[in-house]
Amino acid sequence: RTLGRDSHAVEADARDGTASIVSAFASTRGDGSFGLLAYSWFGDALVDAGTVETYGLRARGIQADALFGGDAEVAASRVVTFGADADAINVLATDGFGAVRAGTVETSGAGSRGVFVFADRGASVAAERVRTSGERLNPFQPARGVEIRSYGDVSADLGDVETTGGGADALFVNTGGDVTIAADRLRTFGADAHGARAHTDGGDVTADLGDVTVAGANADGARLSARAGAVLARIAARARSDQG
Repeated sequence: RTLGRDSHAVEADARDGTASIVSAFASTRGDGSFGLLAYSWFGDALVDAGTVETYGLRARGIQADALFGGDAEVAASRVVTFGADADAINVLATDGFGAVRAGTVETSGAGSRGVFVFADRGASVAAERVRTSGERLNPFQPARGVEIRSYGDVSADLGDVETTGGGADALFVNTGGDVTIAADRLRTFGADAHGARAHTDGGDVTADLGDVTVAGANADGARLSARAGAVLARIAARARSDQG
């Protein structure tokens, strides 16, 4: 536990090997103070966490960065952040694969995403419960529930995702490979906040959705597109839009 600005609870920095963190509990209070930070230049970045809590501007819960060729993976039971620009889980793999497995994820603050993944070679996100509440930090960073960007294949397996705020899609995917989505329940409250929004430039999109509810202007339950492939959407329960 740390109290102070730019004071991470645990930081693991590896230049040529794997940066790995295993933590049962981590808490920080202070701007720029991450809960857990695993950073590798030429290897993997791995985090296995129980509970992580942060309070402060830009105080991310878990950050896993693999910069040149490694994979970045996070497993966490509960991650909660309070503050603007404070993603609960942020994963970067510039030349590798990104993966997240999470139980409960919650954020409260402008532009604070529940789960964010950027991975060149594909990504996988599984989360049981995600909650975000906050307006856009800027035009390019709303407080989305789950945001995945990649050039490879992407899969998302989600339980219950709820967002409150303009542009805060429950799920956002932009990639160049195939997209596979499964979600039990997606709810958004805000203008331009879609339930599931996915686009691929070079693959197919397949979405299996349960209960989808959106409340806000210009907010679709599902907005799915493929530039060079096929799109298949299956709605098991209902899709409802309450425009306000």
